[in-house]
Formats: sequence, structure tokens, C-alpha cells
Amino acid sequence: MKKIMLFATVVAMSLAMAMPVNAQSRKDKKAAKKAQWEMEQQQQREEAELRHQLRMDSIANAKKVAEEKAAKEEAERRAKEAEEKAKQKKAEEEAALQEVEHEEPCSEMDYPSTEVLMRGHGIGVDRNQQFSIEKAKGYAINDLAQQISSKVESLLRLQNQSWDQNENNNYAGMAKQEIEIAVQQTTGYNIACRKTMTYSQNNVRLMKTYMIIEVSAEKVLKAAYDALQKNNQTKIEESFEDFHKDFKEHFQEL
Repeated sequence: MKKIMLFATVVAMSLAMAMPVNAQSRKDKKAAKKAQWEMEQQQQREEAELRHQLRMDSIANAKKVAEEKAAKEEAERRAKEAEEKAKQKKAEEEAALQEVEHEEPCSEMDYPSTEVLMRGHGIGVDRNQQFSIEKAKGYAINDLAQQISSKVESLLRLQNQSWDQNENNNYAGMAKQEIEIAVQQTTGYNIACRKTMTYSQNNVRLMKTYMIIEVSAEKVLKAAYDALQKNNQTKIEESFEDFHKDFKEHFQEL
């Protein structure tokens, strides 16, 4: 009996001594398991972040490739558009040079000046049609004034050889200027021919007017004669009737 009690006591003491050791082992295992779980969770988060970053990089690369492709296509489109515009501009410029034949050509050959009827030729260009007409008329009047002054000067030289002398050169220039002013101020011109055309130049729509004006030769010659008579240095000795007669007689030679 004593032996049994002694054995029980030894077992109890052994159990009492072993219990703290077992408890500590379970705690360590639990802590280790928790650490392992946390490490696995951290690894999973890092892997998720890495996958997310890879997706974002892939999207960014795809976007960059798409943008580069779009930019290239846009550059090609603009280059093609510029080429088409250049071709169109060249075609328009070539077409602008090919003027349509006039129904009533306002040419000096078709409307020459005569000893009875003097004609002036002018061409006016402007964006506005009315302005192109006014310009053409102004150039035509100026052309007429130059014709009259040139012919009168030639007639005076033909009649008076002293006009060819050096000391009288200033008189000739003065007479020419006075005649042109007088003719330009003369009114009552008729429009013998007028034609306005439209064409494009450097993508600008322009109006081009051709014009022939005509007036009695006697009328503009009288204006020129009166202008010369106002200055003693350019004064003509003969009457206007004689001067007009000489003008008609020598018209083709002047």
C-alpha cells in the first residue's frame, strides 16, 4: 500500500512539473503560426501590388503605343492633306493663267485710235468688281493722255525743228506734262468695250476688267491746244483749226 501511494505521489509531481513546459510550447506554436500567417498575408499583398503594377505598366505601354500610332496616322493624314492642297493650288494657278477667250476682246488691235476717234486701253484688277472697273478706266484715260501728248509733241517737232535743240528740251517736257493733265481732266468719254473676268490667285478671288474708252480726237486735241496756249513757252503760233488739220494730215506719221 505504501508503495502505491509513493508511486502516485511521484506521478503527480511529474505531471505538475511537465504542465508549464507544455503550455509554453503551445504558445510558441501559436505565435509561430500567427507569424507564418502574417508573413503569408504580406507576401500575398506584395504579389497583388506587383500584379497591379504590371497591369498598370501594360496599360500605360498600350496607351503609349496607341498614342504613337495615332500621332503617326495624324502626321500622315496632314502630309497627305497638305499634298492635296498643294496639288489643288497648283491646278488653280494653272487654270488662272488660262484665261477664257473674250466674247468682245478689248484689245488695242481691235479698237485702234484714229485721226477722228482716239481710244485708250486699260486693265484693272481688284477683289471688288466696281473698283476693278474704276482702275481700268483710270488706266485707259492715262493711256489716252500719253497717246495725245506723244503725238502732239511729235507734231510740234515736225513743224518746228527748234524743238530738237537742246535748249528747248525743257519746253517739250513741260508741254507733254500740261497736255496729259488737260486730257485726263477732259470728260465725256465713251466705253467702247468692257469685259470683267473672275480668277483666283493664291486662293484669293480677283476681278479683272478690260476696258477701251474712246473720245473725239478733236475734243482732246482742243484740250491739249488750250493747255499749251496758256504758257508763252509752249504756245503754238497757228490757230486750232490749222493745228487740228495738221494733226489729221500727219496722224499716221506721228
